[in-house]
Amino acid sequence: MEKKAVRIWIESEDRKYVEGVIHAFINNVEAKAATYMKAQVLLDLGSKVFTMVFGDVEKDKTEDEDIGRKEAVYALYVELLREYLTNIAAKRLQEADGSSDTEFLTVFQDRYGKYVVLLKIMLRAFSYLNRYYINDHNKDDKKKGKKKIQTLKEKGVELFKHSIFMVYYEKVIQAILRCIQEEREGGNQNHEVLRNSVKVFLDLKLYEEKLEGVIIQRTYEHYNRCGAQWLRVDSSSTYLQKSEKAMNDEIRRVNAYLSSNTEKPMSDCVYEILLKKYQRAILEEKGTGLKYFLEERKDDDLKRICSVFRDKELEFVGKMLQNHIANKGKKIVSMITTNEKKKSSKAIQEDMSEKAVIRLIELHDIYKNIVFKCFGKHQIFQKALREGFVTFINDSKAAESIAKTLAQYSHLVLLKGSKYSRMSNEEKILENVAFVYGYIHDKDIFDIRYQLFLQYRLLQRKSVSESFERRMLAGLSAESGKTAMSTKLEGMYNDVKVSKEHNDQFIKNYDVEKSAGLEKFNVTVMTQGFWPDTSSSRTKIPNELKEVTSAFNVYYANKFTERKLRWKLEMGEAQIEIKFIQTMGGKRREKRRRIIVSSIQLMILLCFNRNEVMKFRDLLYATGLENSSTLQNHLVSLAHPKNGKRKDAKFGVLMMRPKPKPKKKLVLTDNHEFKINPNFYPSSSKPARMEIIQFVQNVESKIDEGILRQRQQLIDVSIVRTMKMNKQMRHMPLVKKVTAGLKAYFKVDPGMVKKRIESLMDQEYLERDLNDRGLYNYLA
Repeated sequence: MEKKAVRIWIESEDRKYVEGVIHAFINNVEAKAATYMKAQVLLDLGSKVFTMVFGDVEKDKTEDEDIGRKEAVYALYVELLREYLTNIAAKRLQEADGSSDTEFLTVFQDRYGKYVVLLKIMLRAFSYLNRYYINDHNKDDKKKGKKKIQTLKEKGVELFKHSIFMVYYEKVIQAILRCIQEEREGGNQNHEVLRNSVKVFLDLKLYEEKLEGVIIQRTYEHYNRCGAQWLRVDSSSTYLQKSEKAMNDEIRRVNAYLSSNTEKPMSDCVYEILLKKYQRAILEEKGTGLKYFLEERKDDDLKRICSVFRDKELEFVGKMLQNHIANKGKKIVSMITTNEKKKSSKAIQEDMSEKAVIRLIELHDIYKNIVFKCFGKHQIFQKALREGFVTFINDSKAAESIAKTLAQYSHLVLLKGSKYSRMSNEEKILENVAFVYGYIHDKDIFDIRYQLFLQYRLLQRKSVSESFERRMLAGLSAESGKTAMSTKLEGMYNDVKVSKEHNDQFIKNYDVEKSAGLEKFNVTVMTQGFWPDTSSSRTKIPNELKEVTSAFNVYYANKFTERKLRWKLEMGEAQIEIKFIQTMGGKRREKRRRIIVSSIQLMILLCFNRNEVMKFRDLLYATGLENSSTLQNHLVSLAHPKNGKRKDAKFGVLMMRPKPKPKKKLVLTDNHEFKINPNFYPSSSKPARMEIIQFVQNVESKIDEGILRQRQQLIDVSIVRTMKMNKQMRHMPLVKKVTAGLKAYFKVDPGMVKKRIESLMDQEYLERDLNDRGLYNYLA
């Protein structure tokens, strides 16, 4: 039997009521009298819609009648919205068509805004349809495979999209683009209107599809023209300023009225066309590029480079900086190599090396400040700074001279009374010395000299500042890591600190003035292994010092039963008073002078308490020195006129016979005689310090021999350790392993490694494999 259709009519009074309320609300919205509906009116409207949806609840209804009512109310909802869009919104936009872009966008965003207000009221008034019609229908129809009904909000959005948006969106897009272009050219725009217009695309989820791509494309076209023009007429500095401003302007524009998700594609677009595309042209431009910025310290431009370019492009900037630093450094280093080629005198070479190192430190300070202040300590530029210095310091023939002179210069900065001590920027100088030290491959050349210089400052109490010494040690350790040398330097400093405590405790129980006739007595206990190799000639302890040294031996033995003291008097100094007797006109006149001498010079002068004249061979026996060159240096220094501050040789502390011949190398023989010079007269009433003049000892050769010996030991240890871990290795992998392991200490010569392997095979630490001569075996 065919089912009979049932037609449901909405009561005309109910329909008129709903239409009347909605039309009244629309009129108020259009007149800008209200953006919301009064609560009671909205409540009454909702009640009326409820009645329309469900009818008379007390009257029985068929299922078809119930569905028919709901469909009719849904149709009324759609009709009221479509009526507003067709009769009001569309007409207003037609009237605005042809007006200015801002006026048209104002109408467009206003129509959308008022429609949203209407839609919110309609959603609340007709909410029963969502609950009791649409949701139930979609659940049942999902099971039956029927088409689902749009929710009230979905239907409302779709109505606006098809009735208004799809008709006018192209005109809206062109208006937005023209407004953006006018703003780029300096014009002012109403950001609120633009933001609300863009919001329509966002709300309809059509922003990326319809608007964003077009804006990005226009942006690309605009800055493509600008970039080419700026590059032709502007300097690199001006180009970077304009590019930075363009980037910032576009980001501000995005934040002002575009989607926040547009920021990345927008900034990528501007960056690609303005900066990445023309990077080489900007930075390599002669007279205005990166080299000019660095030479003239254009800090603002350097900061701008770091801020506008991204890491991938900053790698190129870092390479340019590295090459620039290397070229500057090579010019400074050439000062050293040029003098070495000319075979200049040792004094001139040392002076030029010192000046070159000072300029290197100044160069490092300049570019470290640029890296830290202008480039924000960026890792790329810190690496460029390091690689630039490493390149020219270690690839030059002057590498060894730089390491030696750097140690000498750091010593002079830390040495009390030197020409470089107490400078206003001393702390900064030491910081840069440590940095330059970190760039040196052959650190052991620096290390062994610095250790000797530190020994001198500590034992002679000539450090300009304890805090500076500590800071320097910390800086060197930071650059080289925790190495054996850094441990030694720390140990030396701690020995001096502990020795002060020993001296204080010793003099509490021993009166040095009463018992030994000394005004003051200080001992530095040097732990073997921490201090430089001091295996010099053995000396005899003078009778005048035997009692006090024996007393200190007893004190130290009681404190440390398993330790043994060995006195090394040649490393100390003393202040003594000498009585000079002059005979003038048959009258004797005495005068007393205080001088500061080395411990060996003290032993020499004490010999004259017992003998008026002493021969060289007698002094050699009396002091117990095995090395005659050591005695000659200290002895001749006492007789040298430099220490008397007069030109005539007779004004030294000692008189020497026969006198040295001018311009001839002085070599003392057993029969050279010495005596106290009664005419000695220092230039000041203060105690005169006797400088030790090196006449015969080649200190550098001993140091170089020590470095070579130390390198051989380190290579031996590394080879044995590596072979012990691997048991078997071929030659090249073993050499590479040893070279990499010793990289922090010095640049390893593969030839030296080969010789040390052969030496270790002779010592039966290693052997060649019987079946494979290219393979080494470890012998346990």
